[in-house]
Amino acid sequence: MMLEPKDGQDPSALPSDSSHRAVRSPRTFERSPTTFARSRESLSRHPLDTALASLRWRFGSEFLLSSARLFLICGKYGLLVGAVLALVQCLQKAGGQALTILGGISLTLLILVFHYVAGRFLFVLERWDRQISGYLSSSVVPDALSLLSLVGSSAMLVLGAIDALITGSFELVFWGVAVFIWGLFVALQSLNLEGMNLQVNPELSPADEILGLIQFGLKMLVRLTPVLFGVMVLVGNLQLVMEIIIDGPELSPQPRSSVAVGPQFPDGKAIQVPSPAKGPPFRHLRGWETLVAAGVLPGIMYLIYVLGHFASAIFSVFLAAVPENARGGMMTNPSKSDLTEG
Repeated sequence: MMLEPKDGQDPSALPSDSSHRAVRSPRTFERSPTTFARSRESLSRHPLDTALASLRWRFGSEFLLSSARLFLICGKYGLLVGAVLALVQCLQKAGGQALTILGGISLTLLILVFHYVAGRFLFVLERWDRQISGYLSSSVVPDALSLLSLVGSSAMLVLGAIDALITGSFELVFWGVAVFIWGLFVALQSLNLEGMNLQVNPELSPADEILGLIQFGLKMLVRLTPVLFGVMVLVGNLQLVMEIIIDGPELSPQPRSSVAVGPQFPDGKAIQVPSPAKGPPFRHLRGWETLVAAGVLPGIMYLIYVLGHFASAIFSVFLAAVPENARGGMMTNPSKSDLTEG
């Protein structure tokens, strides 16, 4: 049975009976309005456009959604592990003091509350993100953010490794890896506008672009929140493990400071110099502080998202009252030269 070509269809593209291979149509810009608009923003193709297009093709919406869900699962179950580690650390430092034990139990209960509340906030944010769409006049801001995120996160990773080699502390290594994961996710998500329910419309006015950029920033925060949450929980658990292993009990009957024998006087008496106290393995942020910050993060992002949309609604009302010619409206039928000049 021969297939009849439809209107406007090339008969040569139809599969023949002698070949059972599926004939794939060539990739065209018309399949994606965002990609089509992006292709018209410059007269010549920059080498970085090829690199961004390769990343966009290899890491699509499914990869980003799966990664966000993986970090969300790590964060939710990691908080339970962190509650147990925080209790063990408090009992280790207690030395039989009831007040310290009570503080450790209170901290554990607080982390368990965060485990419950964080999942609820993240569910609401994800539902709003699916329902709300937006528009941008150009993809230049997301593409620039993608490149800056890649460069900045890579530089942070290198600085963390250098600091570990110089100081012997692995604090910046932990956060360097965390920042690299966050920056990589932001870079890949910025390239996937259609997965964020954002479309590129070159006919938007500069005033309308403000609303689009606000929507892009809020959606990026929502997509990044599960990754921030999961990575912070993992870092907090690693910090707690290292603190439990390295610190040991801090409140013990025996003093931990020791006395070192220094140089001697001519009469034979030695100078006793107290050895410096051992500092904590993490100077800036302890493990339980990281877990508390991770638990509070979804609620903070929830407030930022709600207040951001409130400000966007106020600006939309103000923008609707401004005449079209006063807010920099563009022509409804842009010429070919307008589309090709970036």
